[in-house]
Amino acid sequence: MITCPICNKNFQLLSFRHLLCKHNMIASEFRKLYPTYIYASEEYKKSMSQKKIEFGNNQDQKKKEEYYQNPKKCFTCGKPLTYERKKQGLFTCGTHAKSTHHTKETKDKISNSLKNSKIFKERNLEGKYSVISYHTCNICNNSFITRECDGLRKTCGKLECLKKQVEIDGINIRNYKNHQHFKITKDQKDIYLESSFEIKLAKNLDDNQIKWIQPQPLSYIDLFKQRHLYYADFYLPEYNIYIDPKNSYLLNKSIKKLIRVSKQNNIKLLIISNEKLLNWENIKEKINIQKNIIIIK
Repeated sequence: MITCPICNKNFQLLSFRHLLCKHNMIASEFRKLYPTYIYASEEYKKSMSQKKIEFGNNQDQKKKEEYYQNPKKCFTCGKPLTYERKKQGLFTCGTHAKSTHHTKETKDKISNSLKNSKIFKERNLEGKYSVISYHTCNICNNSFITRECDGLRKTCGKLECLKKQVEIDGINIRNYKNHQHFKITKDQKDIYLESSFEIKLAKNLDDNQIKWIQPQPLSYIDLFKQRHLYYADFYLPEYNIYIDPKNSYLLNKSIKKLIRVSKQNNIKLLIISNEKLLNWENIKEKINIQKNIIIIK
């Protein structure tokens, strides 16, 4: 219980209505007279916090029951998503990604092999800190900072600078430093492909005499209003469609990005996640579908 300092009455909560009706005083005047006064007792605070928790749990339970009446389905297998995964904003049920649970022995082996590697010795990182470096934009000459993993950046990140740099460097400006890549020659130009999926599809398109190119990058804005560039693997000019072969793991990882790219640029994007379906016959069947993003599994 607390006591009113003016009339000495006991309350669980000293309301502003009491001050106005009994003492003809508004809240600001009372605060000036008693700046350190506590308006609510500990019992009242505990009871209100308990009521808030119960109210929140009841509301969450109601939302959960409503959700299970018409649940969202897994993007990969079509099974209903749990309420917890839907609440996290996930599109899959989580049973398809190939993940391994390492034991303590395997974790120690991995950490020791990484510590003895050249990359770890060259970086010389300690704890959470990483090496940063200062650069000058090749286009606008403004300075910008990069972390060690982004050391190959040539521009400050503005859309105008990125477009001009793409025109200067050509299409194949991807960072292949840490990725396996395959070089092929097409129309007297060197083209780099990053995976076996891309090589298989490129050969099949060439065998069927289908014209394809590596397109210019497409810009898109993410959830945090940051601008990025998306590099599609193939573009068929005669059919005005972009093709991006990805395995199921990479598809689940980047599906949100692909949806944003297709909607913001108003393009037709075909994703192929099954290696057996990387051929022109399956692509030809899906070309006329009126959707921004089409997935072949």
